[in-house]
Amino acid sequence: MWDRKKPIWPEGVKCPVVLTFDFDAESIEVNRAKLDGVEPNIFGRHSLGQYSPRVAAPRILDLLDKHNVPSTWFIPAYDAERHPEIVKEISERGHEVGNHNYCHEHADKLTPEEEKDVLSKSDKILSGLTGKPVLGWRTPSGYVSKNTYPYIHEMGYKYSSSFNNDDNPYIIELDGEKVDMVELPFAWILDDAPLYTAFVKFRNSEVLEMWREEFDTFYKNGFYYSLCMHPRYTGRLTRIEVLDKLIGHIKRHDGIWWAKSIDVAEWVLKKEKES
Repeated sequence: MWDRKKPIWPEGVKCPVVLTFDFDAESIEVNRAKLDGVEPNIFGRHSLGQYSPRVAAPRILDLLDKHNVPSTWFIPAYDAERHPEIVKEISERGHEVGNHNYCHEHADKLTPEEEKDVLSKSDKILSGLTGKPVLGWRTPSGYVSKNTYPYIHEMGYKYSSSFNNDDNPYIIELDGEKVDMVELPFAWILDDAPLYTAFVKFRNSEVLEMWREEFDTFYKNGFYYSLCMHPRYTGRLTRIEVLDKLIGHIKRHDGIWWAKSIDVAEWVLKKEKES
């Protein structure tokens, strides 16, 4: 049985490391405009989303190739439709593509029927572009409804990566019963958005120091270490060096499992079934 407090990883593994990216191109600005009741304008001062497919994603993919490490990309299907070639490239270069709703919609603003349609529509677009099944989902901006887990479980997804409520993966329960789906939690301290822009602004060197310190502690305890990054932030010319140096620091440790989200989810499900 899987024990989130004392996780047992594959033989020789001390610490799984999962690098995740929330692609978030123009969909954020379009959704914000919708919520504000105004016409979307993805140009001028609202053009930040264009940086992700234009500059940041290719730069990040090259860095991942340099270090030969996999990753998981959660992509709004609206952005995938606008930038299909980079989505295909992400998949073709060996990385996982996960569902991030259609246009970065917040679940609390959707009816149950709308949320189900958004998830299904996004799944079809992403799997159609990559030719691979989508097996995981991450909430946009932390919004989840009481219907979200049942919907993605019904769709055959193996995991969600949306909550901040644990250090390690855990088996999801629906109506008090465990199901074959895993939550892969993340933490705001390991999310580039609040550190670089949203709540407070840290210097790049401070972010690197914090992420190294977090890794060292997780490694010492044999816990799962996952970063949530956004190309529009981490993909900047100066900030990509933070990720480069962090990966270099992690690679100097023994027993690292560079994994995609689905890899960890499937391992947890395997251990749970062994009970």
